[in-house]
Amino acid sequence: MKRLLIGLFLLVPLLLGSGQENRAQSVDEAIASAKLLAKFFDMGRLVVGENQTTINDPAKGDKGFTPEVFTTQITKKFEAETGLSWSKLEDSSAPPQAKRLLQELLAVQQAVIKDRQSLINLMGVGFKGFIPASFGTTVSLRFRRESGAYLKQTAATVRNRRNTPDEHETATLKTFASEEYPHGKTLVETVDDGQHIRVMVPVYYQDHCLVCHGGPKGELDKTGHAKEGGQLGQLGGAISVRLEVP
Repeated sequence: MKRLLIGLFLLVPLLLGSGQENRAQSVDEAIASAKLLAKFFDMGRLVVGENQTTINDPAKGDKGFTPEVFTTQITKKFEAETGLSWSKLEDSSAPPQAKRLLQELLAVQQAVIKDRQSLINLMGVGFKGFIPASFGTTVSLRFRRESGAYLKQTAATVRNRRNTPDEHETATLKTFASEEYPHGKTLVETVDDGQHIRVMVPVYYQDHCLVCHGGPKGELDKTGHAKEGGQLGQLGGAISVRLEVP
């Protein structure tokens, strides 16, 4: 009996330690999944931004910017930035949660591009309003409905109220805007007693962003909104992800 009790006393710490290690691994995998999801979401916005000249060409009907072309361009970016093969994603080192959500996100992005084909291919019209911001809003809302995962593009000042930051996002955006905060650093937090993780990735103005968000401040851009007066490399907003720890 004594030996049995001693064995149990020795076994309990080992079991507890194993459980803690497994939990820590699950948290790490959720964080990795959230970062990949944010990156892939932003890549989609970049692809739409890079195709603005084609999309807004009034002299062409069929622009050739199809879901298939979008997929080729975004997966090429994904492979270049992550070192993972999209065609072999299921066999990669990416967490299972990431593999599932990335595929679901691409399906939503493809669907949005497909839904906008009549607008994209409209002849005789230049600017069509199908820009990275509108694409991102539509994709994030649809993805949240269909996947159950939380994904949002947000900023301290938003043009579309559907991108309005919540309390956590507002505080994080203030942190990102601080001069002391490291440029480009992703902020990660565990919330809900460890049941979920929140990841926010800062997004900075690039050249194509300044067409609408640059200067002169207050001047109306081509969408009819007042320009923010942003500068190249300045904080423009963030991508926010909230995932359940598996």
